[in-house]
Amino acid sequence: MKKTLIALLLVAALALAAIPALAEMTFTAAPTVETSSMIQRTVYEGFGYVEVDFFRDVNYENPAVTVTDATGAAVSATIVQLDDDDLTFQIADYATDATYNYTISGVREGRSGEYTSVTGSFIVPLEGAAAIQKVDYDRDDREVDIEFTALVQYEAPAVQIITADGTTINATVTDWDEDSIEARLDSALTIGTEYMVTVTGVRSAQDAEYGSASFTFTAYDD
Repeated sequence: MKKTLIALLLVAALALAAIPALAEMTFTAAPTVETSSMIQRTVYEGFGYVEVDFFRDVNYENPAVTVTDATGAAVSATIVQLDDDDLTFQIADYATDATYNYTISGVREGRSGEYTSVTGSFIVPLEGAAAIQKVDYDRDDREVDIEFTALVQYEAPAVQIITADGTTINATVTDWDEDSIEARLDSALTIGTEYMVTVTGVRSAQDAEYGSASFTFTAYDD
């Protein structure tokens, strides 16, 4: 019994002796991992303007943007607009049909935590006819939201949906702006089915004539 008690006292003494040494040790915090998970999408809007949309509201602290081309060469870029959930910057010198990478520093999600950097990429398309980039379908309202790859202009625009067997679904244009157009359909689309949408009376900023843009998409409930 005495031997056991002596052994326990010895272990306790050693533990107490180690406490000052532990207090002097320096613990390194885990580094902040740079991530692009907060970026929802990146859209090239035309004329060198690029919009970066975030999933949630963000805050900024001395934000800056750097852009490089496919060879790694720096491209001059300037932030032109900051909002709660998106940021727009402009590149001064660029080539068409080219991919660029960007890094935005001094941004964080929400109102707490460390400011960090996020990265993404975008493509400057060939100049020419208006092109559709994305179509979202709202089943409840029977509406499609059609987004273009760059800024566009309209003259009596119209939207038409065509099924795989050639059936036409008419639509009424309800709203448009410089990079998208919305339309309400006469009948609902079938979720998971492929359709082709055509917008007429539209042109890109570089076009002299108004024409049309078509895009094949699968209807998913937005």
